[in-house]
Amino acid sequence: MRLAQDFGYALRQLRRSPGFAITAILVLALGIGATATMFSVVDQVLLRPLPFQDPSRLVAISEASYDKDAANSDGGLPLPDVEDWQRRSHTMPAVSYWMFQVPLVGGIAHPQSVPQMLTSTNFFTMLSVGPAIGRGFLAGENVGAATHIVVLGDEAWSKLFQRDRGILGKSVRINGVSNTIVGVMPPRFRFQGGSELIFSPLDVTLKELQQRDSGALTLLARLRPGAT
Repeated sequence: MRLAQDFGYALRQLRRSPGFAITAILVLALGIGATATMFSVVDQVLLRPLPFQDPSRLVAISEASYDKDAANSDGGLPLPDVEDWQRRSHTMPAVSYWMFQVPLVGGIAHPQSVPQMLTSTNFFTMLSVGPAIGRGFLAGENVGAATHIVVLGDEAWSKLFQRDRGILGKSVRINGVSNTIVGVMPPRFRFQGGSELIFSPLDVTLKELQQRDSGALTLLARLRPGAT
């Protein structure tokens, strides 16, 4: 009874001050909207498990330089150092690497810039996640023209190709170079928070990657069970 009286009194007060009523409603709406948005972020980033097998065993490795003018001052690793990790590590049986670029994607209705990950050929197998359609990368597809293949993230498939089920084997131009689409990742696969990415193997023969001071790569590895 008391609650009904308080509610009726509040309504009468709002009728007498419509300006205050509108302000109060807007403040409530903004507060509820902000709360819902923050929960969505927390849910995606903190509460839901990563869509990879044994995510607690995944580690990202970078190098730090005290020289702000050094090429790898932002923490990137040169390819020769990554190859050393792959050969010599006893606690990380699976080591992969990747780098970002944002090329122009053509050969579609509306050419546009799309974030792309250039990765080692074992990237998907190391994460124990395979494409929903087609295949991932094969050993040996990290040299020259063999790297001109693409795996689409689910949102990229939807946005660029309207979820065309016959997409495999079709060509798309990336920075003017023809690439063949070989796979599409499942919707649950989100790396670095999104699925709008496209993926291609990194050409390990590129001269700029052979320099010890290139610092272009992020190393991603899976720890051996029991290792910390």
